Amino acid sequence: MRQPEFWTGQSAGASLAAAILTPMGWIYGATVACRARFSQPYHSRAKVVCCGNLTVGGTGKTPVAIEIGRRLSQRGARAVFLTRGYGGNTKGPVFVSLNDTASRVGDEPLLLAAVAPVIIARDRATGAKLADD
Repeated sequence: MRQPEFWTGQSAGASLAAAILTPMGWIYGATVACRARFSQPYHSRAKVVCCGNLTVGGTGKTPVAIEIGRRLSQRGARAVFLTRGYGGNTKGPVFVSLNDTASRVGDEPLLLAAVAPVIIARDRATGAKLADD
């Protein structure tokens, strides 16, 4: 992936885009710094394995998570999946049941639920608290 042309371009359009976007970048950076400074992160008692990627969809995150969950369970560890439930309308935190529907919880949580308990929580901290209990 290469950087946008206006980052290094010398044209009038590139200079205008940079002039407009630079203050917006400062504002965004300030809001992120403020949020980080005043937030109180939740530290789960559990050891956490995160399966993520910069690309959304189709990169194999769910199959990798399923395999990690299987292997942890085979070793006697208590695996719990925590997901936002993309595609479902449940905000949580709530445990997924094998009787749930994809419209309620999303399709990936149903796949994960065949391996280990799954918690849906749009707010990850509240989901981790439920897993800790």
